Amino acid sequence: MVSVRRFSGFIYWVIGSLLWQITSVQAIPCIRLAGIVEDQLDHHPLSARLYAKTADGQLEIGSSSAQTGMFLVSVPCHTVGIFVKQPGYRPQYLPLDLSALKPSQQPITIIVPLLPVDKQDINKPYLQTEQTHIEQQKTVPYIGKPQPNQFTIVDALTNRPLTASVCFFFTKTGRRHCTNTPNGHPIIIPFAEPDIVAVDITAVGYQPYQGNLIVDELDDKIRQHVIRLTRALTLLSVQSAVVGNHYVLYPSDGGSPIPLAPVPGSPSTLITYTAQPGSYTLTILDATRLVRQQQLISLTTGLNSLNTEHIFPSSSTTVSSNRNSLPVIYFDQSSFTLRPEAKLTLLQLVTYLTQHPNVQVFIIGHTDAEGDERLNQILSEHRAKVVSSFLFSQGIADSRMKLSGCGSHYAIASNDSEALKARNRRVQLRLVPE
Repeated sequence: MVSVRRFSGFIYWVIGSLLWQITSVQAIPCIRLAGIVEDQLDHHPLSARLYAKTADGQLEIGSSSAQTGMFLVSVPCHTVGIFVKQPGYRPQYLPLDLSALKPSQQPITIIVPLLPVDKQDINKPYLQTEQTHIEQQKTVPYIGKPQPNQFTIVDALTNRPLTASVCFFFTKTGRRHCTNTPNGHPIIIPFAEPDIVAVDITAVGYQPYQGNLIVDELDDKIRQHVIRLTRALTLLSVQSAVVGNHYVLYPSDGGSPIPLAPVPGSPSTLITYTAQPGSYTLTILDATRLVRQQQLISLTTGLNSLNTEHIFPSSSTTVSSNRNSLPVIYFDQSSFTLRPEAKLTLLQLVTYLTQHPNVQVFIIGHTDAEGDERLNQILSEHRAKVVSSFLFSQGIADSRMKLSGCGSHYAIASNDSEALKARNRRVQLRLVPE
């Protein structure tokens, strides 16, 4: 018969073994991350600590070098994101969807920017975490006009103005005033007396900002304040098969192009951390700025990692090297307006057609499966027509162009998501001898 003491010891041993096994499983690395932590404003390297966020909390997984900012860490399989922290800087968060990141022997290379905190100052907003003891001196009451203060709320990475909710709490009167920045435009708040004003700001998708403003010097001149809000990183890391190419993201909504920058010490990896989640055309240009390849991609919040050997077919090259495999011209939903990157591609096609006068071009318009098919047919024809009109404006004769619209009948992707439907909103080009 087993004694109570021996049985209890056995139970503790079983529990301990199970906990060791669970901990061991959780510690199994799924991916490795290599890269650089840098100051967002002047890009100098930073020493920072990296933490894996899990359902159980945060686990420190490494740190970056103070001299180079470089790090190499193993990320456990149960990780949902990475926190990067350094005193004097706002913490940065990078969400991870490990199921979407392909396992590889090579680490995924990233750059993590950290934004310095706003230190306590006079007449400038600063974070409440930086507050030290202060007593405003009694001064002669201000009798002039209320001083106008203009506040602009921007994205910390892109300086893009944001629509946000802003609340001011006035210490002396206890008054609370809340307003919104209309469509990202600045707001103006008058200050009538010296005070310490708390500023609370919230915007969808951004970390809340809790700050203070010491109102000390009053006059009738407008003071301008820019407050930066931080968001979880949307980071694209591209492993290039060819060193020396240029990579550019063209937003589907017609926004400004976003160039990717090579990582110092890793020229085959190109990075951007300023993009927003959404659909883009990833365009590769060679050293002479000719379009080599284009591909429609979708970025989600967090780490997006691509390898050009996986996302680009080997036959997708320039016009001059493979005339029957041309870049696809993509369009916005329900639109037949040419995007900037499409015009760049078509200008290169014009060069080729000018140099090869015996070649014709077939222009075939397509749509996604949304809406009435009769209207889709008309839209696909309009898309083909706008391409031909652009070529005609550049000197290509109508007799060298054959147009057709196929509606949604020849999809190259399913219509199960917006990203997949966007691949169907296209014009395909094909060159044939006369």
